[in-house]
Amino acid sequence: MMYYNFIIIALLSYLIGSFSTAFVFNRAFNKIDPRETGSKNLGALNTLRITSKKSGKVVGIIAFLIVFLVDAFKGAFCVWFAMQIMPANIVLASVV
Repeated sequence: MMYYNFIIIALLSYLIGSFSTAFVFNRAFNKIDPRETGSKNLGALNTLRITSKKSGKVVGIIAFLIVFLVDAFKGAFCVWFAMQIMPANIVLASVV
């Protein structure tokens, strides 16, 4: 039974981690593919660069914070979910 929990956690974490917040945000609000502009990186800092050029620094900083916090929440959610399913000592050992 414990092996199924590992598989569920791994698959869910992989699916959540593969969701690119910066790509979705830039396509929805800036109508730009972030892989083709700025540093060509799918990250919060490139979102700041792209949005600042298009809409100003304040909007760029807000966009950066949104993408950064959503990405951080994705990681925190995966750890929280794993701690709900598995014993805490196993989860903490795997995080380290």
